[in-house]
Amino acid sequence: MRIILKTSGWSQNVQVDPNFTVNDLKRRVHFRTGIPPDEQRFLFDNNMLQDDCSLLSDYHIQDQSILYLLRRRIVPSDWWLHSP
Repeated sequence: MRIILKTSGWSQNVQVDPNFTVNDLKRRVHFRTGIPPDEQRFLFDNNMLQDDCSLLSDYHIQDQSILYLLRRRIVPSDWWLHSP
């Protein structure tokens, strides 16, 4: 099935299987976009998808469903050492 992945700057179609887990989806998105899996958060039908073993079908995600990709930036714990 094909889902539509949207973020603030772009949208793209992603081919997935209903039996994909959220982690499978993250790996697919990482391959397509280069965004690391630990920076990805998905919103569907006003619910945040959890990083467990839940299947996309458990969230009732179907063909042509729209998922919103929210990017969580990971800031190093010593970030203040590098600021001007």
